[in-house]
Order: sequence, then C-alpha cells, then structure tokens
Amino acid sequence: YVRLLVLLLLKIRMGRIKEYFLDQGLTARDIPLAFAFHEIFSIAFAASTWVAAYGIQPSKTLCAPFANVHVIKNNVQPVFLKMLETSSKPARRAVERIPMLAKTDPTRLTVALAESLTLRAFIKPITFGGKLWVTYEFMKFVKRKSDEGTTEKTTKKLKKKNKVASVSLSLR
Repeated sequence: YVRLLVLLLLKIRMGRIKEYFLDQGLTARDIPLAFAFHEIFSIAFAASTWVAAYGIQPSKTLCAPFANVHVIKNNVQPVFLKMLETSSKPARRAVERIPMLAKTDPTRLTVALAESLTLRAFIKPITFGGKLWVTYEFMKFVKRKSDEGTTEKTTKKLKKKNKVASVSLSLR
C-alpha cells in the first residue's frame, strides 16, 4: 500500500510539473535542445573555471599564508607533490600531442584542473539549480522567438493573400 501511495503521489507531482511546463509553452519536443544547451553550458562553465584557475593559481595565491605552517609543510606537501607527479603524466602526454597546449606547463595544468574541480564541487548546490534555471530561461526565450517568427510569417502571408484578393476585386 505504501508503494502504491508513493507512486500515486509521484504521478500527481509529475502531472503538476508537466502542466507547468505546458503552460509555459514547453513540450517534450523541446527536451533535445534543452539537453544540448545544458550540456554545452556545463562544458563552457567547466572550461572557464579551469582556465581561470590556470591563470589565477589559487593554490599559490590564496593558500600562500598556509605554506609555512609546520603540519602542512611536513605532512601535506610531500603527499601533494607525490600525487602531483603521478597525475601530471597524462597531462604531459596531452601537452605533447595537442599543439595548442605546447606552451603550457603540464604540472600547472594538472593543479589548475584540481583547483577548478574543487571550486565546482563547493559551488555545486548553486550551479546545479542555476544551470537548470538558465536552461529553462533559454528555452522560454527560444519558444518566444519562434512564436514571434511564426506570427510574423502568418501575418505576412495573410497580408499577401489580402493584397491579391483586393487586386482581383479591383480588376472586375
């Protein structure tokens, strides 16, 4: 009985969500575009945080005051350097293969990736909902623009039809 109740509640909730999206003019046909936009937006965000971390170097700039702390210097730094050496090997190979990365430092590239992943993990509660909201607003914008384009085309067709009708009436 509990399972049936849960399924019923989910069906009711999903019905409300579906109704809301339909009221906004969004249908199941919009899902592929929304998915593509969401993924492209996510990739762009990930790349931009990686580039920003590469340029800003948070581990050197923000963490500089902690570099001389005895516990960190003796316990954390050796482990960090060992892990960095291991994880930098794939970056070195990528730098060798990709001409655009020829002038980049593979170690710095690896550290920047770790820093950007850490930042994105911390702000995920914000970005998760934020990306969904941006995708939703984008889809509403696309629908609005496509509806405007359809309305303009229909209006032009009607005007053209009326012109032809008025010309044919004047010839009689």
